[in-house]
Amino acid sequence: MLYSCTLLFMYRLFLIISLACLLTTTTNGQTMPAFKAVGSDTLITNLPGQPGFQNVVIKDYNKQVTETGQYLNGLRHGQWVTLYQPDSLIHTLSIYEKGLLNGLSLSFEKNMQLEDEANYANGKLNGIHRAYKHGKVEILENYQNGQLHGSYLKYHSNGKIQEQSTYKNGLKNGKATWYYDNGELLTEYNYVNGNINGKIQSFYKDKTLRTETEYLNNEMNGLFKSYYENGKPKEEGRYVNGKKNDEWKYFNEEGKPVKTVQYKMGAVVKETPLNK
Repeated sequence: MLYSCTLLFMYRLFLIISLACLLTTTTNGQTMPAFKAVGSDTLITNLPGQPGFQNVVIKDYNKQVTETGQYLNGLRHGQWVTLYQPDSLIHTLSIYEKGLLNGLSLSFEKNMQLEDEANYANGKLNGIHRAYKHGKVEILENYQNGQLHGSYLKYHSNGKIQEQSTYKNGLKNGKATWYYDNGELLTEYNYVNGNINGKIQSFYKDKTLRTETEYLNNEMNGLFKSYYENGKPKEEGRYVNGKKNDEWKYFNEEGKPVKTVQYKMGAVVKETPLNK
């Protein structure tokens, strides 16, 4: 929270200074208008003593400023600000270098709470990225050269971890774990180059086993079992390439079998009720 407030203060100050610089330019002790009309919605001026640099102001159909920044040789360069209108509230704050995003980029909701915080290098996401919801971090992830790479965390609204995983070159790799909002384990997967592989278990909120299954290359393959919250069996059968196959058994909440169903690659072949 302190981190977010500090960022907000710094960039509010940044905005005031930036807008002041963009709205007026001083040369030889005289304050000069910064803008001249180039089109109906864009105003550009050359900066005295700074060859290639131009101040830019972009307006909406109501002639209200929606974006300000600078060009260097016709490309975005330096600090750029976008605004919500009609209130002139900060929407985004970004830094460009020769037309590409470079460095910290922030976006805000209309209530001035942080919405997104990203780092860029040569126009691509690079480094830590934070997404916020109602002023709290919802996602904390890492990028390398535009791809997810490294640790990934997603949070419940109460601040507890919802998902914890690892990416490599844009794909999930290794253990990925999901949690309920009370911190209890929901499920845990193992990824290999973005595909789920191996035995998977999921649990109810009270830690009772909910399902057991096996995955191969992102599809359910092998024995599947599910359970009621009281721990009694609910259904049991086998998957082949993500489809139910062969005989499946179904049980009531007391754990007694109620029917069997014969499948052929997902299609029902025969259903047999069992004596109650």
